[in-house]
Amino acid sequence: MHNSFVFSGLTSPLLTKTFLAGLLLALAFVSAPALNAQTIPPVGDDVDQLEAEKTWQLKNDAQSLEAIESWLGANPKLLNATLENAVNAFNDANLAVDDDQSSHAVDRLDRVIAAISTARPDIAKIAIQLSGQSSSVLPPNFSHVLDNQSEDSFVRDHARLLVGRWLAQNRFYDEALEELNSLDIDAILAPESALFYRALAEHQLLRKLECKETIDTLLQHEDQLPVRFAVVAKMMQADLSPVEEGSLDEISRLMKDIYRRTQFQRSGTLVLKQEAKVIEKLDKLIEDIEQQQQQQQQQSPSSSPGDGSQPGSKPMDESQAANGQGDGKATIKDLADGGQWGDMNPAERSAAMAEMVKDMPPHYRSAIEKYFRRLAQEDQQ
Repeated sequence: MHNSFVFSGLTSPLLTKTFLAGLLLALAFVSAPALNAQTIPPVGDDVDQLEAEKTWQLKNDAQSLEAIESWLGANPKLLNATLENAVNAFNDANLAVDDDQSSHAVDRLDRVIAAISTARPDIAKIAIQLSGQSSSVLPPNFSHVLDNQSEDSFVRDHARLLVGRWLAQNRFYDEALEELNSLDIDAILAPESALFYRALAEHQLLRKLECKETIDTLLQHEDQLPVRFAVVAKMMQADLSPVEEGSLDEISRLMKDIYRRTQFQRSGTLVLKQEAKVIEKLDKLIEDIEQQQQQQQQQSPSSSPGDGSQPGSKPMDESQAANGQGDGKATIKDLADGGQWGDMNPAERSAAMAEMVKDMPPHYRSAIEKYFRRLAQEDQQ
């Protein structure tokens, strides 16, 4: 029998089942040490240890509503400051979608801003103003809230995050980092948004180390993040990782950033420094290429000293007239009437074309042959 096992003596079904059960049990014990420990979910102290390694925490709906209630309780004089209005705004069906399956997935930040806006109409106006894309070369100014030291910190921090997100989305990356870097991640209800848009600005400004650190921090909660945040963060990390100092890739990105700044009509000190930096890196890159070429030429075998037509022969020490033997006169050939310069008879033309294309790749040879055939057809017309 082929491809099968015969167990002699196991004629009883009961004995056969007993044998198979014992075999499976033995295999389980043998393969147990080979199990990867990472496939076993952590329990007890292991979970606590993993959580302790995370430097920030995501906020769920219950924690967000609790923080909003605490803010309202500390400010009873706010207009329409009722918990019911805030909860309804936070749970609005048009906003409570953050599952990446909707065509309009929103950040938790939008839900928090909606809740704050029920008691702060001025924050609602800021949100409305920032609801579209930029059509100006200057970012909007909300210093009356962001720079107001007497402003409630809960409102100011979330308004700052809202503005920072808008700045990053509209390519004001320097201004976005100014706002986002000043935030306390633990004090806001949408820390994942702060980290993601900070990483976005750092990526676009080619701040490689800072971007990697921010993305590593963001991905501490990868399995709980909105899918779009996790996927784009990994794409940014993979995109920036291979960029080397002084490479053509880095130079092209710096030039792209200069172009972005000039679109905002900026030509100040920072842009001038960026331009000087690009020129310096280009000069260094060209110098390195030239040095490589010189090294390759020095390493290549030189030709015989007496053959001036071969690479590597010694040139003249000084410029001087050549010792020619001719009288300096050219023979002028009369062309036949009606002829054209370069005319050849068909046999000569075919021979010349064959010599021209014999060492070329097939696709070039075919293209040249078609070209000459077309010329011949035009001459016959």
